[in-house]
Amino acid sequence: MSVLFIGGIPLDMDEVELKEIFSEYGTVVAAKVLRNRRTQISRRFGFVEMATEQEAERVIGLLDGGSIDDAEISVKREVPVVREIPEAERKRESEMLQNIFTAIAKKVAPRAGKRPRIKKPW
Repeated sequence: MSVLFIGGIPLDMDEVELKEIFSEYGTVVAAKVLRNRRTQISRRFGFVEMATEQEAERVIGLLDGGSIDDAEISVKREVPVVREIPEAERKRESEMLQNIFTAIAKKVAPRAGKRPRIKKPW
């Protein structure tokens, strides 16, 4: 199976329409249009999962640069985004978290041999 990124799709397109269009060029396993979480308005891109690599290559060749409802689309292989955190940044974040936990522990820990302080609401 091969997942394709589809960019530039029309705002009013849903998963059913996207699947129908790509089904003309091969077997579509799944189709997804990404939407804004709050408004549910299309973000104008989505993903289509094709059954085989050959179908995916064929779709890329035929539809990349094409158009749907006069909107130019791009069809590309999905590229997983991996962000590696540099060692220096990871160490800095670890030290920062350690300082925060230490500060919290000092405020929360009861004072040795004394009653806990009571804050009056007035």
